[in-house]
Amino acid sequence: MPGPGDETQGEELKLPFDVPTILAAIRRRVLLLAILFVVAAVAGGAGGALLGRRTYQAETVLRYTPVGDKMASAGTALQTEQNQVKITQNLARVRMLLSIEASLDAIGAAMQVGTANNSSLMFIRATWNDGAMAASMANTLRDVYLDAWLAAQAVNLRLMYDHAASELKNFDAQADKLNERISSLEDKAKTEQEEAAKEGKGNATFKLQSLQQAIASDQSRRANMAELARRESEISRARSLRAQDLISPAEFERTVASYKSQAAVTVDTGQIKAWKSQIDTLSQQMASQSPEGSSTLSLLQATLLRSYDLDMQRVTSQQKVADIGGALDLLTEVKAHNAMMEKPSGALSPLLDPGKGPRREGEPVLQDRMSLQHTLTRVLTAYGSEGGVFEVIAEAEEPVYPTKSTRKLLAIAIFLGVLGMGVLGVTLFEALHPGMRSAAEVRAKLDLPVLGVLPWVRREGLVLPWKPGGHLVESARLLAERLRAKAPKAGARIVITSAGRGDGRTLVTSHLAAALGQRGERVLLVDAEVREPRNATGLEYLSPVGQDSVRGLGDLIQGDRAVMNDIVLKTVLTGVALLPRGRSTTAPEPLGGSVMRDVLDEASARASIVLVTTAPALPTVDAELVARNCDGVILAVRAGKTRASAMRRAVKHLELAKAPILGVVLVGVRRAFLDLD
Repeated sequence: MPGPGDETQGEELKLPFDVPTILAAIRRRVLLLAILFVVAAVAGGAGGALLGRRTYQAETVLRYTPVGDKMASAGTALQTEQNQVKITQNLARVRMLLSIEASLDAIGAAMQVGTANNSSLMFIRATWNDGAMAASMANTLRDVYLDAWLAAQAVNLRLMYDHAASELKNFDAQADKLNERISSLEDKAKTEQEEAAKEGKGNATFKLQSLQQAIASDQSRRANMAELARRESEISRARSLRAQDLISPAEFERTVASYKSQAAVTVDTGQIKAWKSQIDTLSQQMASQSPEGSSTLSLLQATLLRSYDLDMQRVTSQQKVADIGGALDLLTEVKAHNAMMEKPSGALSPLLDPGKGPRREGEPVLQDRMSLQHTLTRVLTAYGSEGGVFEVIAEAEEPVYPTKSTRKLLAIAIFLGVLGMGVLGVTLFEALHPGMRSAAEVRAKLDLPVLGVLPWVRREGLVLPWKPGGHLVESARLLAERLRAKAPKAGARIVITSAGRGDGRTLVTSHLAAALGQRGERVLLVDAEVREPRNATGLEYLSPVGQDSVRGLGDLIQGDRAVMNDIVLKTVLTGVALLPRGRSTTAPEPLGGSVMRDVLDEASARASIVLVTTAPALPTVDAELVARNCDGVILAVRAGKTRASAMRRAVKHLELAKAPILGVVLVGVRRAFLDLD
């Protein structure tokens, strides 16, 4: 029985298993763990590739050029425009155009619109699990927004155009009336000049024509001055935008060159100044020579000047109508050019003919984003009070590499999950193993002392106990020493049994008998497995007579009057004799009867120790009946096979016989568990 120290240790641990044994069992599963590692790696790689998601990001960039009053609050204006990009209508159109099978919320979450710090740049960024789709989403949302923005600009331009056309029509009506008045005054002045010529003042006609030419020249000069003033406004605006790096150096140089060209034809030369002086002189002479005609000529001169002023206003109005109309025509052509593509034009995006492919270098294009951008800028600057123009400076292109990928993380997670589950499964399997693989595990599960451990050997049935240097010899000797320490009396009767068949009873009995015989003991083996079913071969293999023996214990307990000396056989083992099992019986009661007790008494008298092997303790009562007349019981346990629950039931049955259980012999222990004692 276990000592007090063993009980205290068991109570402190309170574990139904032995941790070192479990670790040793797991180490023996190296091949299984290696296979599990490979499977986990393959599962992780496949899972990451199939289930992982790659996130791509594409971005298009626009530049906002404020004009008019908006130049002072460009940042606020751009922020306002930014808020109009991701409206629901635009997102719905993007989903329809690209046939995206996702909700508007998902598309909105994938789109990001922002502005760069301290600049007039606005970016539209799309994040999607496909690179080409990300680029298409960014460009399409931009084009959808620009279409809506240009539609609003078109309405504004139409109002400006209608107002300019009405103003021009009014100027034309006034010009017609002034022309009629001028024609009447010219006829009257001509009559007066003819009369003056008769009086020797004919040179006045020539002077009058010169005056008219000078006035015509002055008309042209004033028109040029108006155009120069407009160019000065443009160059002032260009300087401001260039200082903010909102226009390129080349565009600024074009504006400066245009201003210089206009200035060259507008500034008066010395000759023009002389003509003006002569006109003033002639006007004074005509006024002094023809008092009557002076009023007509003065009225004609004033009317002509009024007509010239009106013509200048008409020219300005005509230019305004032409500029605004040109911008409208340009925008209309852009829309018509892209209508066949069944997608938003983008207007300020690069425009390509879908039938011709990309534009080759040097090939003229009907409309492109630069011409439309310049036209809108010029028109809004010259005639609009506020506004701004967008220019696409970077297209969203399909990204080569993902910005984020869950494949690696998912592969690692699957790998660790599969490997962890596998290792956990192996650990649980070993922890919950119903058998007992080491001496420490026997003590943990049964709380019984371990008398000996017999190592595992290949082809166990061919390992004979008398073989010199056998694997089991030293273990059997240690077992014999421990047994004699627990049962020291002469003629001690020891029952060797197990919970079930195949647990190593015969192996333990034969090797223990051999070890005891080598110690100088007189050992008598009693084969008490007399009831059917029983092993086909008993302990007779230890005797030279072998199976030729037909009489034994079964015969004695069934009434045979034979003398034991005639039945006991010699064995090949030193100091070991054998009482074979003999004839079989069907009833177990004789094993616990008086005849059996007499046989055992006689056996104890003949030998210094009697080893009795019986049928398994479960489910028969043979071992229990025999143990009533014996001094102790040894239980054979097959390592890794015999269940702890079966052993507990067997121990409970044997305890009813009130025979002390000396301990357990663990049979077939693997090398990894031998040192776990």
